Parts: sequence; C-alpha cells; structure tokens
Amino acid sequence: MLAGCSRQPSEERVTHQNAIGSGQWLRSDYDIVGRELKEFDDHSGKFVLLTIKHGNKLITAECGVTWRSTIGEEFPSTQVPYDNCSDLPMGSVKLDRTDWSELYYFAGKDKNTEDIVLNVKRVEIR
Repeated sequence: MLAGCSRQPSEERVTHQNAIGSGQWLRSDYDIVGRELKEFDDHSGKFVLLTIKHGNKLITAECGVTWRSTIGEEFPSTQVPYDNCSDLPMGSVKLDRTDWSELYYFAGKDKNTEDIVLNVKRVEIR
C-alpha cells in the first residue's frame, strides 16, 4: 500500500451517456457535515454553502442548479427554481465528479430523476 493513499475513499468509474462532454466520471462516498445559509455580498439573495468530507479532503461547495426529469432522462434537462439544495441530505451521500470544480448528486430513478450541481469553492487537505 502506498503511503498517504489509505485515507482516500475508493472511487468507482461510471459513465453518463447523455452528459455533455461525456468523459470519465468518478463516484464515491462523501459526508456532508455542514450546511450554512449565507447572503451574497451585494445583498441580492441567499445561497447555501456546504461543508463536505472526502477522505482527508475538506470541501466547501455552493449549491448550484437543480435539474429534474419526469420522462426518465439519465441526465435531467429541466432546470428548477433555486431551492437551496433542499433534497440533498446531510450525512453520507454518493456524489459524482469529473474533476474538482463540481460535484453532482443524483437522486430518484426511472421517470423521476434529479441532479443537483454543487460548485466547489475550496478543497483543503487535512
């Protein structure tokens, strides 16, 4: 075993056929340990900032766009009004990524699928 690698959760390679730029996706276990409602600097509205643990990484991410489908698309294509990631649970979740700029939470199946995009603001190694 390589030194320093044991603290990283395993990542499963997955594909999303309908994703724009369908490349290699990685799915893994993450822990959402904090959720904070913040106000934009210009006071134009509020947003949710999440604190997420992944192995020895502490990730700060902002709730982004939520997409929903009622017709069974693998990658939902209907944007819904901003809802502060209300369907994203605290605790252990599976998230997908292609790099460290965005994380994706997929929920539901068949005709009721949902994709929540999390915009990564910071990744710290602990």
